[in-house]
Order: sequence, then structure tokens, then C-alpha cells
Amino acid sequence: MGKDDLDNSGTIKPAFLICTLVKAYKTLAKKEPAKRTYAAREIALLKNPKTMAEVLYTPQRIEWIDAINKGMTSLIDK
Repeated sequence: MGKDDLDNSGTIKPAFLICTLVKAYKTLAKKEPAKRTYAAREIALLKNPKTMAEVLYTPQRIEWIDAINKGMTSLIDK
């Protein structure tokens, strides 16, 4: 991890965490083939959820919900 992986307040950036988790799930899938389906599902959720149910299961759920609220607000304001 480098200084580019932290924001101005010293918090780890979500993108770095996602990348790290994806790598961990890929390693899990290679070492334990029985868990490949589980790992693939988790990786898919980390990348781009397709439904609100998937959004609520992601580590970035707060960011997704904020983005959805901003999008809805911009539509209402028009």
C-alpha cells in the first residue's frame, strides 16, 4: 500500500480495498476450487451490483446509496 491508496484524511480509499478483496477472492478460488462459485459471486458484487439487493451486500453500499440519492435528486430538480 502506498500514499496514493490513502485519501487526504489518511483513510484507505475504497478502490484500494476493492482491488485487495478481489485479489483475495481470486486466491481463494485457486487454492480451494470448491469455493470458486462463492468467490466469483463476491467479486461480481464488488465490481458492479445490478440490483438494490446486491448494492446492500457490497462494502461500498453507503457510496452506492449516496450516488443513487444524488441521481434521484438531480432528476427531481429538473
